[in-house]
Amino acid sequence: ELIIWTIERDNNPLITNHLLRQIINIYWSLLNQPQRLEIAPQLETALWDQVISPNIETGQKRAFFRSYANITLTDEGIKKTHMIWDKSLEIENLMLASRDYTNLAGILAIKLPERAEDIIEAQRPRVNGLDNQRRYEFIKYALSSNQNIKDNFFDALLKEENRLTESWVLSGLNYLHHPLRAEQSEKYIQQSLEILQEIQMTGDIFFPSRWLSSTLKYYQSDNAVKIVRDFLNERPDYNKQLKMKILQEADDLFRANKILKETSKSSLQ
Repeated sequence: ELIIWTIERDNNPLITNHLLRQIINIYWSLLNQPQRLEIAPQLETALWDQVISPNIETGQKRAFFRSYANITLTDEGIKKTHMIWDKSLEIENLMLASRDYTNLAGILAIKLPERAEDIIEAQRPRVNGLDNQRRYEFIKYALSSNQNIKDNFFDALLKEENRLTESWVLSGLNYLHHPLRAEQSEKYIQQSLEILQEIQMTGDIFFPSRWLSSTLKYYQSDNAVKIVRDFLNERPDYNKQLKMKILQEADDLFRANKILKETSKSSLQ
């Protein structure tokens, strides 16, 4: 309620943008799906009211909508997101860039898996610019609802030649490991850790941390915690620098797992 109150009353763009980032992180990292579904209607309404408000300037309106599209889980919210994406609904002063529509296609492909392939194909001719088109052709496999296609995409990332454009790889991983896909994608964690030393040798200096972040940041389960801890415990002589990176990027996973367990215990008392 405090977050929603702040959204509705704070006009400082820096504070608002920081708050929106925190909302998204808490929403996906520290809440389980039943908790998200419980607060989704009220949170979506608060964000949508800012999107359609005539008193919100264009830049902030876009920030509110991006956050709205990111977190929305209700049928009505997903429907509105789809209507913005296919341009059947226009909001005054909501100025979206070409990349925004690509991002919306990705969000919708995940939240509407039964329509994912149609959404992916519909977005292809709308992507402007050769580099953006090449990026889209790369990440579209991570957007698929077909598990075999997603498995093949991940397997391809294990080969160095398919990791040359690291920003594309990270985008693909973010879609692959989206919280709504956690049960299907948790199996990729083990191999993602096993290849980390190769990634350190073949990629940019920051790529190992970003690879880990895109892989681990939204998991919460006991099994995900076990995979990470077992990986380190079974390798006592593992590279110290990479070990610290794993522990750092897995911190949200460990915290979320602990918090949700404590919350569950409290609700039963």
